[in-house]
Order: sequence, then C-alpha cells, then structure tokens
Amino acid sequence: MNIPQQNHILVGLGGTGGKVLKAFKKRLFQEFTPEERAKLPIGFLYVDTTDEMMHPGDKSWYVRGENAQFNENEYLFIKGISLDEIFASPSSYPGLKGVVGDPEVMQKSIGTLGVAAGQMRRAGRILFGANVSMYLASLGNVYEKVSKISKASSTCIYIFGGLAGGTGSGSIVDVVAQTRMFPSFKEEYQSKGGKATGTNIVAYVMVPEINPPAGWAMGPRYHANGYAALKELNALLCKAWKPYDLTGMSPTGRLEFDGVRRISDGLMVYSNENEKGMRLDSHHELPQVVADFAYNKVFLEFNEFTTAELIRSANFENIDEPNEMYEKAKPGNLIPFRIKAVGSFGIKRVVVPEEEIKEFFTYSLGRQSLLQLRYNNWNDDLGFRNAPANVDWADYVKGQDRKLGNPLENWRFSDKHLMLDIPILPSDEGKWGSFQAYWGNVVPKWLEDAQSTSQPIAKLNELCAKGLQTGFRAVGVSDFFSGKKEAREKHADEIVQRMESDLFDKWANGTFALYNLLELSDTIISETQEKVKQFEDRSVKLRQLLDKLEQERQAKAKEYNDAGLITRGLKGKQMLAGYAEIMQKICQRRTEVEACGFAVDLLKVLLGKENTLRSRLEEFVGTVSDAIESSDKHVGALCKDKVDTDNLEGTVIRYYDQPKVKSFTETMIHSRKNQENISTAVRQEILKLIGTEKTFVRANAAIDLDALNSIFEKTVREKVISIHDNTLIEDREKLINRNILEQLSENYSSAEDLQQFAKKVVSESGVLARFNPSEVGKSVKNNTITNVGVNVMRRIVLVNIPKVEGKEKVQKFAANLKTALENATDASLKVMVDMTGERKNEITVLSVASYFPIRCLQNLTFYKEKFDYLTTVTSTVSESEVRKNKILLFGEGVGGEGLPDLFVAKEKQKSQLRKEYMSWVILAYVMGIIKYGDVMDGTGRKMFGTMEADEDTGFETLKPLSAKFSEIGFCEQFTEDFCEDIKEQVESKMKKEYLNVENRVNELRPKVQELLNGTLLPETGNNQGAPEFQELLAAAKEAILTLKN
Repeated sequence: MNIPQQNHILVGLGGTGGKVLKAFKKRLFQEFTPEERAKLPIGFLYVDTTDEMMHPGDKSWYVRGENAQFNENEYLFIKGISLDEIFASPSSYPGLKGVVGDPEVMQKSIGTLGVAAGQMRRAGRILFGANVSMYLASLGNVYEKVSKISKASSTCIYIFGGLAGGTGSGSIVDVVAQTRMFPSFKEEYQSKGGKATGTNIVAYVMVPEINPPAGWAMGPRYHANGYAALKELNALLCKAWKPYDLTGMSPTGRLEFDGVRRISDGLMVYSNENEKGMRLDSHHELPQVVADFAYNKVFLEFNEFTTAELIRSANFENIDEPNEMYEKAKPGNLIPFRIKAVGSFGIKRVVVPEEEIKEFFTYSLGRQSLLQLRYNNWNDDLGFRNAPANVDWADYVKGQDRKLGNPLENWRFSDKHLMLDIPILPSDEGKWGSFQAYWGNVVPKWLEDAQSTSQPIAKLNELCAKGLQTGFRAVGVSDFFSGKKEAREKHADEIVQRMESDLFDKWANGTFALYNLLELSDTIISETQEKVKQFEDRSVKLRQLLDKLEQERQAKAKEYNDAGLITRGLKGKQMLAGYAEIMQKICQRRTEVEACGFAVDLLKVLLGKENTLRSRLEEFVGTVSDAIESSDKHVGALCKDKVDTDNLEGTVIRYYDQPKVKSFTETMIHSRKNQENISTAVRQEILKLIGTEKTFVRANAAIDLDALNSIFEKTVREKVISIHDNTLIEDREKLINRNILEQLSENYSSAEDLQQFAKKVVSESGVLARFNPSEVGKSVKNNTITNVGVNVMRRIVLVNIPKVEGKEKVQKFAANLKTALENATDASLKVMVDMTGERKNEITVLSVASYFPIRCLQNLTFYKEKFDYLTTVTSTVSESEVRKNKILLFGEGVGGEGLPDLFVAKEKQKSQLRKEYMSWVILAYVMGIIKYGDVMDGTGRKMFGTMEADEDTGFETLKPLSAKFSEIGFCEQFTEDFCEDIKEQVESKMKKEYLNVENRVNELRPKVQELLNGTLLPETGNNQGAPEFQELLAAAKEAILTLKN
C-alpha cells in the first residue's frame, strides 16, 4: 500500500467541486479497506449553499456495500444565515462592509435568492463571507486530522470549483486567499525573513462549457460569470488586487499579501472539451476524470528520473516567470499584470475493467442466490429460475402431508389446541388434562358417591352440575372459557409466533423458499377461515347432539326411578352406569360447545395476526424481489460495451474479452454446486444480520437493499473471485487479477502494432482545455520574447505502467512499450515513462500543459463577448440592468474596475493615435518640447524632433521625427509610448510653468495659431478643405480647448 508522504486536503466549492470530491472519495472506498483508509493523510471539506449531497441513504454514494458519503465534519453549509439577515444588520458582519456596500441597493440587485446562490457571484461571496470563520475553523480541523496521521510538515491543498455558478464562482477568490493566509499554510519569502510552511495550493476551476448539457440550468450570467471570475483570479494571483478581508480582522480592511510568495501556487483550468475536441459529460464523466487526475497526483511516488517533472508541473514549482508584465508600463517599470502560473491537465486510463468485471460476476451470481431464497426452483439449463415450483400446501396445513410432516402440533393449531382440549400457552402445560381425561375421571367417582345415597340419580345430577359450574379446571366450564376468551390475544400470539418461528426456521435451513412461505401463509389463512366455519358448524351439531343426549338421559332417569326394588337390586348398578355414561357425554359435549365458541373467537383474532404475519413476509419477499430487480439493472449496465481497440480517444480505454466474461458467468450460474454454495453463504450472512430473534419483523428491520448489496460486495464477491481463480488457472485464461501488460501483449504482438498503439495513446491524450494558437505564440512588450515550450505552454506526459515481476515475456513487452511511448512524438512534447505502477490492471497517461496566461484559452473570447453584452448599454440591455449586472458579476465594486485586462491591449493604429494625440504634439511644439532645428549631420538639413540632453555635458541634440510637422503623425517613432511620453511632458509643464490658465492661453494660443497658419496650412497645399488640414485643424482646436481647461 502506497501511503502519501504529504498531507493532502481537498476543498470542494459548490456543486461542481462537491462532485469532484465525491468521485475522489468513492475511488478511495473502491481501492482501500476501512483500515487502510484510516492511515491515509487525506482530508475533505465540501462547502455549499445546498445540502444536495448530504441526503441520508443516497444510493449514489455506495461503493461495494459501503456508504462513502461526506461526514458532517467534512461539510460546511453556508446558507444558514440568510442574505436578508445580513442586509438588515450589516454592522454584525464587519468583514462584509465593502462587499455589501449599500444594503438596500445590494438587496434590490440580488432580489429573492432561490436555489443555492442563484448564479450570482456577489451573493455567493456574501454567503461565504458570513461563514468565513466557520470555513477557517473547519479547514483547521481537517489539517489537524491529516497531520496527526502523517506527521508530515508539508501539505498539498486542492481547491475545486466551477466558475459559471454563484457558490463556487463567488467564493473561489476568498477560499484561495483565506486558505493561503491561514497561519499553517502561509508561504512567505524566506529571503526576507519569512517562514515557509511547505504548503502547495492549486485551484482547479471548471470554466463554463460553450454548450452546457441538456437540462443544465444555464442562467443569463453563466458565461459572463466565468469571465468575471477569471478576471478576479488573475488579479488576485498576480497581486494586482487586494480583495476585502472577509474576516474583518485586517487593519486596512483588505488582505495584505506583503511577504507572501504566492497566493496560490497555480491555477488549473478545465472544461468538458479537451484540446482534441472530445467532449465529456459534465454531470458524471467530467468530475470522475478530474478526480482521477487528482487521485493519481496524490498517490504518485516522487522519482527524480520519471515522475518528478510532472509533479513539479502540476504543483507549478518550475515557473521562472510567474507573471506576464503590463505591456503599457514604461521601460524599467515592470508591473505584474497577468498570471502565467496557469495550466490544464488530462488523464487517460488504459485498463482491464477489473472492478466492473468483478461486479458483473458478483451481481449476476448474487442475483441467482436471491432467486434461490425466493423460489428455490432449480433447472439444469437455467440455474435457479425466476419462477416458483408448483406445491400444494393444503394437506400440509391440515397435517396430512406424509412427506413434509405434521406442523399442527408444533404450531398449536390442531383442533384440540384451538378448543383448549390441550394447552396452547406454555404456562398452562401440566395444569390440566384433556376434556376426555377430566370427565372420564370425575364422573365414575361421582357415580360411586351417588350410589351410596338414596337418590343416586339426583345426586349424580347435582355433582355433574357442580362440576360444570365450578369443578372443571377449578373454575367451571363457563368461567374457564370466559377467562380464556379474554386472553385470546395471548393465545393467538402464541400460535402465530410458533408459526412464524417454524416458517423462519424452514426458510433459514433451506427447506422452504420465501415464495413457499407466502403460499403457505395464504393457505394457513384460508385454513383458518375454513376452521371458523367448521367450528361454527360443529357447535350447532353438538347442540343437536346434546338435545338427543338429554332425551336419553331423561329416559334413563325415568327407567331407573320407575324400577321396583327387585329390578334395582338386579339391574340397578348397570342402569346407573348407563346413566353416568350419558351424563359424562353431556358434560363433555357441553364443554366442547363452549370450546367451539372459544375456538371461533380465537380463530377470528388469529386471522388478523396471520394477515399481519403475511404482510411481514410480503415485505421481506418484496425486499428480496427489489434486490433481484436492482441486480438485473445493475448487471444490465455492466460489461455491455464492445471493445474497440482501434479507438483510443476516450478517457478510459478498456481491454477485456467481453464474450468470455459473459460465457464464464453463465458457466458459474449453471453449476448447482457453486450456486448452492453461494446461496448458503448469502443466507447465513442474512441470518447473522437478523440475529437470534427469528421473526420477520426483525428480518425487515435488519435487511434492506443496502444490506443485501453489502452481502454481495463482501460474501458473494469473495466467492466468485475464488471460483474464478480456482477455475481459470492459466494467466492467459484469467478475466480478473490480470496485468494489463499481459492483455496488451496479446493485442499488440508485433513491433509495428505496438508503435501505432503508443502513438495513439500519446497523441490522443489531450488536456481538458482548448487553446488559441495566436495567443500562445504572441510576444508581449516588457516581457521575454515568447518561446513556446520554454517560457510558455510547457507540456509533459507521464505514462505510468504497472511493474512486472517474473514473466520474462511480459517484462520484455513492457520494455518495448516504454521505448515505443518515449519515441511516440516529436521533441515538442516530453514523454516520461514510469514503470513502478501499483495497479496492475491499469496504465495511466497523465498530461499537463502549464505556464501560460489565461488569454491563451480559446473560449475566453466567447466569455468576454457574453460579459460585454451584459455590461454594455444597448437596445436590449438597459442602463439599470447593466449596473445590476456589473454588481452581481463581481465580488466587490462595480464592473471589476481597476482589475487588469485578461487580453493584451491591441496596438493603436497611427490614424487613431493622430486623432487622440496630435493635439498634445501641437502643445508640445508650442511649449518647446518638440523643436525645429538642424539635425547636425553635416548636411544642413532641418527637421522637427525632440531634444535630448547628454548626461555628462548637458549638450542638447535633436532626435529627428520628420521634415514636416504634418508628417510627425506618420513617422516611425510616432508610437503609443511616444505619444504618452509627450502627453506626460505637456501635462507636467501645465502643472508647473503653465499652471495659470489665463496666462498660458494668452501665451500659447497665438503660437498654436501661428503653427496652424504659418506651417500646417502651407504643408497641406494651402487647401483648407484638404482632409490632412482638417485633421490638423481639429487637433489645433482640441489643443486650445486643453489650454482653456
């Protein structure tokens, strides 16, 4: 396991940044166990104005059964304080004073804030500013956590955000600046006595797509936001702007960067279209690509000979001239104007999609195990079928199925139990016997007692009546069953619990499938309903029988009473025994009538509880059914691509034998031994989660789709990998646990094929930005002449291939691949190959283009057009709308005034210079700055020119411009710099010797008039209508107006 030696903190701003962090965190969960992750010095901080990614149970966060969702201490919600609160009490937020300005004006500009920050950068900044102290506290907590793990002194901070919206775009400037000014991360010039914390900060910002994806909420400021944000970031990073300190702690109110080496070490820009023109899905694919690049950078081991240059480029460590100087600054006065510590990146992964293949195996066979749990219907051609086997449960619930046995005694659902002929409740066991046992025991005894009396019939009647009223089970028949009716809920609970326990056990040991339980439950309910009828009918029949027995009793009593002494002497005992037999039947039948009434009441209560049990069963079966359906969908989305090894344009190039993957899966599905092994393991894991309480209430509480997926990802995954490894022994047969180099060696066996592959991989590995070649190659005044590849647009490609141990053939292929990659392009692109990769199923191609100003981005012109449209008064955009846009597009001020332009100023044509500056040239002449004199070249020629004094002698010489004054505006020296210099000299004189307006007008106006009439008119042929003269006349009028002002 490769553990990074530095601290790494990933900050995600808004939805764009949050998605990148989500993809990165899920990758960690995919690659590492919980124990391994605990050792990684990697921290996360997600900042947003919504809780969209924090919804509990969000299935999109699950990786191999684990929830990778942000912890609460990794998330900062910055919309807890409403803008209305801030505007109502601005003094409570002193750091926001300069950002808010007039609260009423700001509130009117922002209006009602809807979702997130409403694509308003100013709103996003205000919301962040109200929570800046919480951000810094959260950042400090993350740093403390990772530094405790690593004990490292250096930290890499990655700040991810989009520039098109309101949250990320509005907060990016402050997050970068405040993070750098945090004491643990402040990086100062050591040469000036400052401290170095070893903190590298790089902001990864997504610039707006030209054509956002369908359904994307693109507001009117979408592209203009991007331009404004880039303008602010540029100004911040080249230190041409000090934003307000949102903490309110700065004495000046603004962040002071004196002594700070770099505010951010660099700015990585990216979009959904790479430089080769390939577009990525902004919602899902792009965040994953960005996260993959960051992931590889975090885990890339430093090697001076292979990986060092790419790491330095990505960290912007090798930037000699981090700024482009202002082109209009005077020579020797270098003003940082545009940041050049800007880059873009790209990644291409050439992989055996091992995780996807494992998932395909896992969910295909996991689905089969669920079919076994649900139906347990095996077919040699299909495996476990998604349909039930036909079973008739009627005999079983009647206790008449010889094969499955009699469950009624166990359930206490026999007629004897339902009538309480024998006990249902364990607490009643041993207290009393059956009806037959009771009455068969007491009536004969009572007969003996009765025979000793003079009226045995009457006595026996009395004893039986007493037995029915108070003797039966110590309370009498009526009271016994009345009491039991009151306790019928308990009796019903006992029965249904026993049923549930039995059904659960039979499912748990594999005897019954879940579908069987549903069928059986339905049959039990039907049987219960039938038993209600049976007991009602039985009660009627018993009453009819009692009527008949009563007639017999009366006849027997009359026969005995009418008999004489002789007859009684001879047959008396026999006659009384016959009478007692009838009395015993009457007592038992009367007991049974009460028992039937109880049974009916009990069964009616039992029906409700059986239906409840059925609902619980149905819920559990539904969970399994949902999991089967989910598995179907999951499997359907996996391994469905047709591998095209000729097309290497994508960000992930997959090499695997798809037909063989599917064929091997079918083989495993048709293996009953493997399937039963997996199904048993799945059932056992389910039972572990359910625990010792064998009820479907507990099953439903413990088992849901997440739990089943977790079992898949752990138990089934281990089983299918084991089956794969034990079945496909040879390396060339393997579908997983295979080195990508082995796979490639089979695809590219010839040197020519390998060279073509290497060229394609390198040539089609572009960075996630498109560039304007004319801007890239442009040289800018006051800067070193542009040398593409040296001081602008440096490019590096690092190919990370897995290390190979043993297997001489594969080692040889790896060496040949390395050579082919290094020679795959011309000298303008450096390709480095690292052969120590730890992921054996993957070759990673990392690309970095760095060291260029933002103006080199091809889409910047488009963003500016959108920006200009919103900030320029036209027939479609009113003055009030323009002012509102200028407020909302920037984090402070109006319209980004004072921020450096991203584009180099266009050089003015001489016609424009003449129009703007000839009036100043005329004033320079009448003030003596420009003179007419001898050029001192021995020819006697005279020209107009400026005077230059020798430093040592003070002797003045003429620097000629032109022979005619009217031609000064056409001469080579007539440049913007020359014109600005003339203007400055004139303004200087007007502030000194010509400060008095009246005096300078009286002195200099006649000289202007003299120049106009005595020199300029003759030079233009004395033709006052000539265009040349009209141009000079306008300049002379402008000069006189300047004198008057």
